[in-house]
Amino acid sequence: TCLWPYAIRYANDVHNSTTRVDKSESPIELFSSSKIRPKLRHFHPIACPVYVLMNKLQAGQSIPKWESRSRIGLYLGPSPRHARSVGLILNLATGLVSPQYHLRHDNYFETMMDKANLPDVLWLEKAHFKERQSLDPIPVAVKRLAHKISTKVQSVFPVIPTAASISETQQIQQQQQDAPMQENEGDPFRPVAPPIAITPAAAAAPPPVDPPPIVTTRSGRTVKPTERSLESQQQRQAGIVAYRVEFEAIDPLLYREEDLLSALDDPIAFNASISYDSIPADPVAFKATNDPDTLYMHEALKQPDAEEFKKAMVKEVQDHTAKNHWKVIERKDVPAGETVLPAVWAMKRKRRIATREVYKWKSRLNLGGHKMIYGKHYDQTYAPALSWSTIRLFLIMVIINGWKSRQIDFVLAYPQAPVPRPTFMELPSGINFPGLDKRKHCLEILKNVYGGKDAGRTWYLFLKDGLEQLGFQQSLQDDCVFYRGKTIFLVYTNDAIIIDPEESGIDKCIKDLQTTFTVEDEGTIEDYLGVQITRLEDGSFKLSQPQLIDSVLRDLSLLEANGQPKSNAPKSMQTPALLTKLIGPDPSGAPFDYNWHYRSVIGKLNFLEKSTRADISYPTHQ
Repeated sequence: TCLWPYAIRYANDVHNSTTRVDKSESPIELFSSSKIRPKLRHFHPIACPVYVLMNKLQAGQSIPKWESRSRIGLYLGPSPRHARSVGLILNLATGLVSPQYHLRHDNYFETMMDKANLPDVLWLEKAHFKERQSLDPIPVAVKRLAHKISTKVQSVFPVIPTAASISETQQIQQQQQDAPMQENEGDPFRPVAPPIAITPAAAAAPPPVDPPPIVTTRSGRTVKPTERSLESQQQRQAGIVAYRVEFEAIDPLLYREEDLLSALDDPIAFNASISYDSIPADPVAFKATNDPDTLYMHEALKQPDAEEFKKAMVKEVQDHTAKNHWKVIERKDVPAGETVLPAVWAMKRKRRIATREVYKWKSRLNLGGHKMIYGKHYDQTYAPALSWSTIRLFLIMVIINGWKSRQIDFVLAYPQAPVPRPTFMELPSGINFPGLDKRKHCLEILKNVYGGKDAGRTWYLFLKDGLEQLGFQQSLQDDCVFYRGKTIFLVYTNDAIIIDPEESGIDKCIKDLQTTFTVEDEGTIEDYLGVQITRLEDGSFKLSQPQLIDSVLRDLSLLEANGQPKSNAPKSMQTPALLTKLIGPDPSGAPFDYNWHYRSVIGKLNFLEKSTRADISYPTHQ
């Protein structure tokens, strides 16, 4: 009865959110005068088991490897103050109800089919809905004995019951058979543990366990198996089977149907002809970008313009060497315990936004950050970035006040900062170092080379300190905005904008920056962060991203080879989408054929909406 208020509210919520038999609209749609389609994937059976991610994992902390990643609770419906995916969860141990985000629902009560998985239910006693049963030791004794026998795979050998323990078990079984069944009636959440039958075979000594084989490497070193490996092997030989199966070990195939429904906004239109065989068992991995101008080294060297990339590689190494960003040492001189990280090349063609003409071939040498270890090679990694709302705000101020603006670039920005701790890198591939051998020599990094986990943060802190020494003061609203007198300095990594009422103020700022940093004056603002900025005759700015829009159309196969729209392509419209109409699935449409990258297109639309096309924000998020 204590759960009735939640059940009644949830039933009312279900009634308001679902369509009636004779109506095409739900009550909530009629009440709000808007088309809000019910999403049945957010509805779960009342009081179904829910597994909540542990608080430490939610906070980004780590827990021991073999500890449970989740705790069990009861689902009491969606939280009225949060999104539909946030549920109210009853804690079985404390009796408290709280909204939880990281959930996994057991809609079919599959994890409760085995009585060994039934949790301890103490909340009825904590909430004073049930008297504490301190005089009935039978359930506790049975559970304690079951724990001794099953051991939950926590010991190397099984616990061998003694004659006394067997006698105790038989006595407990007899007491349980004589106990009246009415004790647990009306309390379905606290079942009595099942009796455990101890047979003579169970009391026999365990079979002998073979010693682990001795394994040696080619160099003659003996490989010592881990304690967990020995434990697992001995349990398999002894035939020990754990009674309890943790929720995390449940086969995800059991939840295929739920995953299919969650992929649809309208489960009513679910196509029953879809077979589970058509869904990949493993997640599909996508390349980080499908930009044809962003290449790995082995890809770039197969391109028609491979010579340009080779020249850029040579120039990159020469620049690092000339600026003393590293020094060559022998590997035997690397301190003990230090790791020699790999060197990774990243190639890119840089094009002009208006003409799409390639004006630069970039070959950037990166430190292999994927091999860096937290606490050893880096600590914090966060570096703030300038937002487009801030950029647009100051461009508006330039227009209103008639201020001057200039764009600058920090040449080889990251390596201008010193390296925060000793770092070593292999000799880069593709470059011939006379007299050096990659097996015997490596590079000691002296400056903040690109690619490190904390490279962005190291550069930002170095830039911030340098600007403050030049008299700049950081904004309290945006960490990437600095002021000095009438001069305003905006920076996004290595691209910066200087704003001042007079050109002389900008010239002085650039001259001061060149005393501390390597800076290149790029003149008026024309191309900033991939956005084409055009100054019109009336003094206003026009921000556009034609290349990104063409990229989206090209990904969707809506453009011909010459860049013209296809004859069957949808016509452009002034209003992208109606704000009063939600976008839903097309049950009669063709199935997705995976010929284009959905995530990539949505990502491009999201960046386009944030920077220059706020008018498409609603359909993009839909």
